[in-house]
Amino acid sequence: MNSKTNRKQDTKKPQLPKISKDITAQDSTVISTKENTKPELSGIRKGSAPKIRNSTQLIHYGIGKSNGTDVLQLISNTNNGLFSDELIAIESIQKCLSGLANGSTFTSRIFHSLFKQKSNNNAGFLGAVLR
Repeated sequence: MNSKTNRKQDTKKPQLPKISKDITAQDSTVISTKENTKPELSGIRKGSAPKIRNSTQLIHYGIGKSNGTDVLQLISNTNNGLFSDELIAIESIQKCLSGLANGSTFTSRIFHSLFKQKSNNNAGFLGAVLR
């Protein structure tokens, strides 16, 4: 018998409450997470968006409030791809986009500065959600 044991990771997702449809930016602060704790997000409205490179795969996200700030959080995806579940202030996202000309194209790299954890997928997944 093999001395190694297989351990399943806890994949249970928290139940998320609904949020009203009206969300406005109030603060440009990026909400960071403490080590080994999940960010606290209340009044969540969940959604899904197709990934940029493979539209058959989805990114799941939530929009809500944390400490009075409107935030967006990447929650899960339907396939491989690590990402951060940091809370990103909506106003910070708007500031990244505010310098762009109307109708101009851009890459998701403009969102890299919004994340403290530097997974290569963070900015691309956020770009897919915002598309």
